[in-house]
Amino acid sequence: MKKLDSAHPTWRAIAADDDESSLLLVCAALDLFAVAVYEARNGLEVLELLTKIVPPTFILLDISMPKLDGWETLEQIKATPAWSNIPVIALTAYALDSERERAHTSGFSAYLIKPLSPSALIAEIERIVRE
Repeated sequence: MKKLDSAHPTWRAIAADDDESSLLLVCAALDLFAVAVYEARNGLEVLELLTKIVPPTFILLDISMPKLDGWETLEQIKATPAWSNIPVIALTAYALDSERERAHTSGFSAYLIKPLSPSALIAEIERIVRE
């Protein structure tokens, strides 16, 4: 586990997952590192949040969600100039190489497989945000 000196109190994130336990785990991990988190349970909620808040530092987006899935949500984010440069990280329970490749070519910044350790999650986010 990283020390608190690697906290990120200026970071803002949107975490989207329709599975409550997965969303709670991700939010708890981000909270350990002082990241402000806005929660969403589907892609429509993500897009609504993006219209209401200061653009987040990054978005964690579950691939399989109701109403608007992660693929469609990413497409709309990337098509909107004000949001197109926000790093979007796919979160999924599917560890398929074909899905990982699709995520990469679709514009996701990373493809992370659940469950995640808090330190691994933050390490990957730090790498992406620095790029």
